[in-house]
This record gives sequence, structure tokens and C-alpha cells, in this order.
Amino acid sequence: MGSYQVNVNLSYSPDENLLNNALSSTVNVWGVPEVEIGGGKDTIKTSLPITLDAGTGHTSYLWQNNSVGNTIIATQWNLYWVMVTDEHGCTARDSVYVHSPHHINELQIFPGKVKIYPNPVQDVLHLEVEMDAGRHVILELFNLLDILLYREDLKEIQLIEKEINVQGMTPGVYFLRITVNQIPQTFKVVVN
Repeated sequence: MGSYQVNVNLSYSPDENLLNNALSSTVNVWGVPEVEIGGGKDTIKTSLPITLDAGTGHTSYLWQNNSVGNTIIATQWNLYWVMVTDEHGCTARDSVYVHSPHHINELQIFPGKVKIYPNPVQDVLHLEVEMDAGRHVILELFNLLDILLYREDLKEIQLIEKEINVQGMTPGVYFLRITVNQIPQTFKVVVN
């Protein structure tokens, strides 16, 4: 960051007027604004509502729902993002996934054994769910924007062995939600 003086001189011997061969200009270099809405985390497991704060000192704010304040109240478990602009017109973005504290890694309330492999995955994601009795199961795969990419509804099933084709999906993080008798469990899946 800072101001820099740039001087350019042109030397061309046939030139009759050497006084117009110099150019001088000041170039201002500004840093990217700093914004952090997740406290350094990509995912926040919390109860709702929660206030997400993009900080002060920026000239404009734009959240995913088109609100323009420096804070937003998250009332749903979802992906939240903000773009800030500083006084120089420089922009920065940040995002955080606000998730239920009971949906990730709460296997003690989940009525079954789950295997998901390989993870990270390139072609086919293998899913195995084994339960002690037949149950109603919903399988859903979401991207980071909470867009549903895959869904399957299974009735009274005890053993699930599925292959989910992820070829053609943009590399990145996805969420596989397995709901058994209305008890959801969400797993992070990385597609390479």
C-alpha cells in the first residue's frame, strides 16, 4: 500500500523537441479491505438467531439477500456471504456456513452406522448406511449455495448401499445430508 512516483523518459535521437519526452505520474496502491464474518471459521455450529458482523469502516456492504448493513441476523442454517467495498473502490468477500449444532458429528443421536468414501472424491461417492431396523431415509446432496443437487427418498430400509455420481460437479465442498426418521446428519464431502 502507498503512493509511488513513476517516471518514464523516452530517448529518440531524431526527436527535435526533447522536452516532451518525459512522463511522470503518481500511482496509488491500496490494499484489499479486510472482512471476516465467521470469526476465522468456514462453518459455525450454533443455535439461531445469530448476528454476523462484517466490521465497520467500509463504504458499502452487500449480503446474499441484498441487504446493505454491516450486520445481518442469520435466522436459518444456511450459507451467508458478504461483499464489502472500501473508500478506494476495492472489494473483498467472505462467507460462512451457519449450521445446526446437532447436524454435524452428533453420531450418538443418529440411528445407524455410516460410511462415505472416498472423500475427497473424483468420480463416484460410495455411501453405506446400516441400521438396526427398517426406517424412512432421505438422502440429499447440497452445494455451498444450499442448492439441492441430489435427493432420494427411501421407505422402510435397513441397509443402504448407494453410488452417487459426482462427475461433472465443480470441484469444492458439498454437504451430504442423511435424514433417518426425521433425524438429520450432515457430512462434508469434497469433490476434486
